[in-house]
Amino acid sequence: MKRSLKAAGISGWTPFPVRNSSACASRKWPRWHCLSSGCRLHIKSSEYAALGPGGSLSVTVTPGDVTLERGSGLVVLAKFTGQVPTEATLVIASATSTNTPAKRIPLTRNLADPVFGGSITEVGSNIIYRVEFGKERSRDFAVNVFDYPALQRSDARIVYPEYTTLPEKRIEETRRVSAVEGSKVDFTLQLNKPVTGARLVGKDRSIIPLTVESNRPLAHLKDFALLTNGTYELQLIDADRRTNKLTAQFVLEALKNRRPELKLLAPRGDQRVSPLEEMNFNGEAWDDFGLRDHGLSYTVSGTNTFTMTFGTNSAPNEKKSIAHLLKLEDLRAQPDQLVSWFLWADDIGPDGKVRRTASDMYFAEVRPFEEIYRESQAQQGESEQSQGQGQGNETQKLAELQKQIINATWKLEREHSGKDASDAYKADATVVLDSQAQALTQAEAMQEQVTDPRFAPLVESVVKEMEQAAKHLSEARDSTKVLPDALSSEQSAYQALLKLSAREYMVQRNRNQQQAQGQGQQRNQQQLDQLDMKEQDNRYETQRQATPQQNPEQKEQLQMLNRLKELAQRQQDMNERIKELQASLQEAQTDEEREEIKRRLKRLREEQQELLADVDEMRQRMERPENQSKMAEARQQLEKTRNEIQKTAEALEQEQASQALASGTRAQRDLQQLRDDFRKKTAGEFSDEMRQMRNDARQLAEKQQEISKEMEALGDKKQKTLTDSGKSKELAEQLQQQRSGLTNLLQNMRQVSEKAEAVEPLLSKQLYDTLQKEQPGADGEFIEHFEPGAGAELQPRGASIRGEGPRRDQ
Repeated sequence: MKRSLKAAGISGWTPFPVRNSSACASRKWPRWHCLSSGCRLHIKSSEYAALGPGGSLSVTVTPGDVTLERGSGLVVLAKFTGQVPTEATLVIASATSTNTPAKRIPLTRNLADPVFGGSITEVGSNIIYRVEFGKERSRDFAVNVFDYPALQRSDARIVYPEYTTLPEKRIEETRRVSAVEGSKVDFTLQLNKPVTGARLVGKDRSIIPLTVESNRPLAHLKDFALLTNGTYELQLIDADRRTNKLTAQFVLEALKNRRPELKLLAPRGDQRVSPLEEMNFNGEAWDDFGLRDHGLSYTVSGTNTFTMTFGTNSAPNEKKSIAHLLKLEDLRAQPDQLVSWFLWADDIGPDGKVRRTASDMYFAEVRPFEEIYRESQAQQGESEQSQGQGQGNETQKLAELQKQIINATWKLEREHSGKDASDAYKADATVVLDSQAQALTQAEAMQEQVTDPRFAPLVESVVKEMEQAAKHLSEARDSTKVLPDALSSEQSAYQALLKLSAREYMVQRNRNQQQAQGQGQQRNQQQLDQLDMKEQDNRYETQRQATPQQNPEQKEQLQMLNRLKELAQRQQDMNERIKELQASLQEAQTDEEREEIKRRLKRLREEQQELLADVDEMRQRMERPENQSKMAEARQQLEKTRNEIQKTAEALEQEQASQALASGTRAQRDLQQLRDDFRKKTAGEFSDEMRQMRNDARQLAEKQQEISKEMEALGDKKQKTLTDSGKSKELAEQLQQQRSGLTNLLQNMRQVSEKAEAVEPLLSKQLYDTLQKEQPGADGEFIEHFEPGAGAELQPRGASIRGEGPRRDQ
């Protein structure tokens, strides 16, 4: 009973003073003494002898006049003193409509307790109730309902800065807005009732006041300048000083006006080319608000810079391609010349002016027509770090250092050109100057060691150009205007170092190709790949490293895929429930059944609005800087899907189940299509990893067969020799490497299985089942056994590796 009273908003019974009996008589009440919390009836025994012979009868009705929140339940109790009547009835009537028939609810009595009780499940409007018993009744009690102020709908309007050339955008039913900084945001908040005050309160306690309309349930946020990110809570207050019970959260994100993104697809990295070679340039350019111009610039040392433009005025979020075939023969390129190139793009900055963005600078070294590559054998005990390093002389190391100095200077020019020298710029310029001074010191030391008169002029040219570059860099610490001169001198020094490089290389095939390229071999890799090396790779003596962790882009795509999968499933579940309610609504025969179905539709609309809010959160995530260019198409498709989800919510609000089902089905289909698109993007990653694991498994199996044959041949020898001990030791080392390779393979399988569990459950299950079969101690175990004696033998037992790893149809 206490729980029911609390649910009805009743904290307890409070006695009130008895009103004047004459006042009661003036209202023609038959000897009632009324309480504001109930009525007490005193009746003489001579008048109602049947109800209470020899005594009197009194009744108290609780809660009497009361004010409740709309939708709350109400518990009514009638407590009798004296002889208790056999039955009592609760009569309920509308306080606003006289045409609505009264509703009668029989009150129940618990055993011998002189209390009759009943309840109203939900009070949706103002009502009047009384208690009737026998031929008498209590007075009428008023139940007034009220509403806490609450947000029902919020619509946003975004006015973008003029330089973006974007039309204003309206987003209905949203509490999340992402727009470029400087945009103007308007919010129109539709409330359940007029309020006297409204404001947004940020997490940092900042306050944004809202304007309210006194005669309409509306609040407005007008011309709000979006400059920083913020999360705010809506606070409302009505005329009775009541505040909103449920908090509504608004998330505003100010996006930076990003510089264009430039991606060089080909050629990749620095190159070594012949004077007759053709260079095929391919790249992409993208900007969030559209490109004004984009193109390619290249420079041949000693000549001017050539700039090519490939397009103007692209649409926002549109990728533009860059393609050009450069014929070095037409440029009359000479050996030891340096060709540098970079991509560039122009867009409109936050100040409304055109700004240029350039990519990293890359180089092509024009090599002589004749170069000699000789194969050398590694010395016994020589480390793999020195293998494949080539000549590796000081000239190449100094050239690599000079190239880094050029890139650093180019970065300073890209980021600070046309600006005043800031403290950060001065610090970076000092670092570049120190590096150039270090390179100059090495060049001077090299000049002192030169004895061949053929190389002396070349080294002198290197020192001279480096001195000039250091001079310009010293001046550039206080002014960015000198950076182009410093860059030109640095490139001249680099070209002089190219002329100093040797023409003959002693090379050796390295077991770790990746390591060789890191040792300065990358510049000659194209030529090395064309050599016919006699020494073959030994693929089985190198332990394969575990698969690296996912990069942020792959991780973000998997998270997006999981989220889309969840949203699509939720929409599908709601569509099935809408279909059930539609059928139930058609079959409903009573008003009670129809009211229950309407209540279920209302709850379903609330769930649909939650889904809409989750879609807004995902859309806002796609608009983040790291995802803007990669997910531009997906974001447009999600906008279309959001419109269908919103239509579903509006149809549910209007109790139009058929229209809600139609738009919900379209939203489900769009979400599933978007999910499949993301799934295709992640499928390539698993395909590459599965292919690599199958190759590793086959290599381990082939090597295991070779080891088994050698062990059998060693065991068949009737007479042991001292050389057997060395052979056994070698086989033991190979078996240990096999064990390491198998451990790495199983670890990679485990990692791929965990990553694929959410997005590729079938692949994850196949890998998991394979892992259970291939655990150490099963048929994948390697066991070494040495017999004591002059020569140790290896006795393999149960050593096997499956050559065919888990397969998956590509």
